[in-house]
Amino acid sequence: MSRGKNLFTFCVLILLLCGLMLLSSCTPAASPMDVDPEKKEEQTKEIEKPPYYQGKTVRIIVPFAAGGGVDIYARFIASHLGKYLPGNPNVIVENKAGGGGAIGFHYLAEQKPDGLTLLVSSGGVKIRWLVGDEGHNYPFEELIIHGTVSSAPIVFLNSNSAAKLGIQTIEDLANIEEPILIGLVGLSGGVEAIIMLLAEDTGIPFKRIPGFGSTSEAFLAVLSGEVAGTQFGAPGYLATAMPHVKEGELIPLFQSGLHDKDGKIIRDPMLADVPTVEEVYTTLGYHKQGVNWEAINSSVAVYTLANSLFSPPGTPDEIVNEINEAYKRMNESEEFKKESVRVLGSEQAYHDAEAAEFLFKQFVNTSPDVIAKIKEACEVN
Repeated sequence: MSRGKNLFTFCVLILLLCGLMLLSSCTPAASPMDVDPEKKEEQTKEIEKPPYYQGKTVRIIVPFAAGGGVDIYARFIASHLGKYLPGNPNVIVENKAGGGGAIGFHYLAEQKPDGLTLLVSSGGVKIRWLVGDEGHNYPFEELIIHGTVSSAPIVFLNSNSAAKLGIQTIEDLANIEEPILIGLVGLSGGVEAIIMLLAEDTGIPFKRIPGFGSTSEAFLAVLSGEVAGTQFGAPGYLATAMPHVKEGELIPLFQSGLHDKDGKIIRDPMLADVPTVEEVYTTLGYHKQGVNWEAINSSVAVYTLANSLFSPPGTPDEIVNEINEAYKRMNESEEFKKESVRVLGSEQAYHDAEAAEFLFKQFVNTSPDVIAKIKEACEVN
């Protein structure tokens, strides 16, 4: 009997052990209630975290006075950019004029890199930094570029001044002896180099009149006849000067042109009826060669990289990517393109962040010989 009892006990124990093993294998995974409360709170906060730009205001700095081409472009994109940024922030424009754009760029470089302060520049400011113009010692090469829109500058004249000088067409420039006074804002960047190198190569008697505080001041000087002409970027020309052209008070002379994907100079689509600087050379029978033409070509490249959108050095990659994507989506939207035609006169020649950065790096590595020629042409010491 004892032996049978022991066998029975052994069998019961075996069955109990198998049952426990079966129950253990079927036990469900830890429920959400079993998660560490602190980790659960962190996960909930991550899920509920609002978009970065929600409830915030983004400022776009314009380093020039209101009314010029850069200002017009900045106000236009400010009315669209917010709806493409996550959280739909309010976007406003602030003008910080002075020093040919230097004050605005210094201001940007000093701002917190939080994606809330951006800047729209012109092509001319880039040249001023390149040649070391007074005040342009900000860390330009460290700024972050989010994309760019090409825009060629155009030189235009007071109609009465042009008539007195005997200028009606490009061909007439070959026979002018009296100085053609061109009002400029300090060192007006690449366009000044283009004007003066064109004069050096062809003998056209352009004479720079520097010192105007803004393009708006230079424009008023043209209208009054104080100077014969000045220059605007294409958007500013279409918005501000074109009404006077239609009234017969102003005449367009030539534009810088822009580079196409193969490096050929073409007319800015916004200025399709205005000849390029290359066409001036061809029309007057001059050869495009040597360091002068290289400097002119480099200046044209600057305007291919014209209205660029920048943020301060050190802006985190996550924020940079959000701005890049928003700026790209905005520029590629059909609504924005249609509005560009209505407000700016044409669709914009947009380059995304990757393409713009490539152009930007090429620019900051311009050869010393070309820089020296540009400085010489612009009388920069």
